Amino acid sequence: MNIENIVIRLFFEGQEIVPGKEGFVSGLHPGRATLVVEVPQESWIFAIDVDGKKNVNQMKDHASGTCRRYRARIQIKESNWKGQRQGDVVFHTEYPNNNLRLVEWLGWGFCLWEISLISQNGAFFLVKELQYEVPCEMKNGHVSCGRFDEEWPQLTEFIKKVANASGDISMLGSWKPVDENPQEIPRGFHRVKWWNASQGLGCIETPGGTMARVHWTQVRPREGSARRYLIPGELVRVKCLTEVRQLPGRRPSAFKMEARGVSV
Repeated sequence: MNIENIVIRLFFEGQEIVPGKEGFVSGLHPGRATLVVEVPQESWIFAIDVDGKKNVNQMKDHASGTCRRYRARIQIKESNWKGQRQGDVVFHTEYPNNNLRLVEWLGWGFCLWEISLISQNGAFFLVKELQYEVPCEMKNGHVSCGRFDEEWPQLTEFIKKVANASGDISMLGSWKPVDENPQEIPRGFHRVKWWNASQGLGCIETPGGTMARVHWTQVRPREGSARRYLIPGELVRVKCLTEVRQLPGRRPSAFKMEARGVSV
């Protein structure tokens, strides 16, 4: 995929910061970081803005010549979170203002990527993550993106414009996603349905078919890894499932259950 040809750079207080292992970023404190993504001009990869109503617009291009350059300003905040000692503060970023989204047209469909500056227990990581890989097809003379045409029409409208502009639609309908997961979940395990690093949230499926929310704080660290995360399709163990508390004044969660003590 052409996404491997993009260049991702992070700046803070006028200085470029080079991420370390697992995208670890040091030296951040309250202020504003700038995430810069450079995309080859000849590619069909574009950065998009998504507002609270899921409307989609192409981001402003800050470059010319051989590449397109997109910028996202990310605020580093400080908070005294529950569980911290009185007077202790944690530096962090907040969703949805901690990422830059890229749409990639591939001829047979599209991919939606997120480049995120996330925080976990005061540590920062720069993460590149594939969110959706969607095959498209031609229906009644128009590009169709399956369920996304109903679930996120603003996105597919943008995709269709890119597809038509590219002229590369000869492979539509030629690629179908392969479900490599077994039909049944082994006893004692749960399967990861999806994971979103910028939100710090994911979803697992129980053997009985129940969907449960997973917050990054409930994911046990992997051996040799500083960042907590899950991978779609992998099997995990769960200490327990609890009912999701619907907090007054907050948007109700679609999940009824929440997983705790999740380990690979």
